[in-house]
Amino acid sequence: MESLSSKKFASPNEWLKCELLARQQKNPKFSARAFARQLKIGPGRMSEYLSGKRRVSKKIASKIADSVGFDFQETKKFVGLTEKVVSNNKEDYLTLDDEAISIVLHWYHYAILNLVNTTDCEYSYKFISKRLSIPYHLTKSAIERLIKCGLLENKNNALNRTTQSLTTSRDIPSGIIRQSHIDRLAIASERLESVDVSKRDYSSVVFNLDPDEIEPIKNAIEKFRRKIKVSAIKTEPKEVYSLSIQLFPLTQSLES
Repeated sequence: MESLSSKKFASPNEWLKCELLARQQKNPKFSARAFARQLKIGPGRMSEYLSGKRRVSKKIASKIADSVGFDFQETKKFVGLTEKVVSNNKEDYLTLDDEAISIVLHWYHYAILNLVNTTDCEYSYKFISKRLSIPYHLTKSAIERLIKCGLLENKNNALNRTTQSLTTSRDIPSGIIRQSHIDRLAIASERLESVDVSKRDYSSVVFNLDPDEIEPIKNAIEKFRRKIKVSAIKTEPKEVYSLSIQLFPLTQSLES
């Protein structure tokens, strides 16, 4: 279940969307209708919550909290999220489509987009599933989703990455971005054990920093990422790599 203590959500709608996607990742056959049934909410109303067309009220938030078994503090926090959305303008609500959210949330979509540009890639669910070490059904649904969103195209029984960029109906909710980072960190941890040291590099450094000077460092990191990517494009790619950089304080602020 999506934890309220370890993640921040802008609204109950955002939590519902993330929770549904998390359950579908474990069980691809799990539907929004089944989710609604478990939370004792009508399927039509659930659809409106997930699409952002309707705001979750305090009463419904309390009902959801009771259905999922939140404790007192979690219930208080969840119900409190309803107070953050006060405008009746539907642009203030979560309006991302499921396909766009799923692409951002699950790392293997970006891996597939890059895998199709490798020298030996085959348009075969089985081949791509094996190369990325993900289940067959996830491979199939991911490719279909990428084609539907216009990021991949099937030409002469070969997958080609298009020049189109991923667009959404509004900015990606912060909770989903955080979850995507958590997933990538989990993969990094697993590959630390399974990939030979000659094919990877894990390093870190601890240093002192004035928090007011963090922006220049973040800008330098962004430029470094782009430089690495441009350098890699010049070669003939055979594998798909992930470069993740984490910058965070080890100390707690005395003002908090």
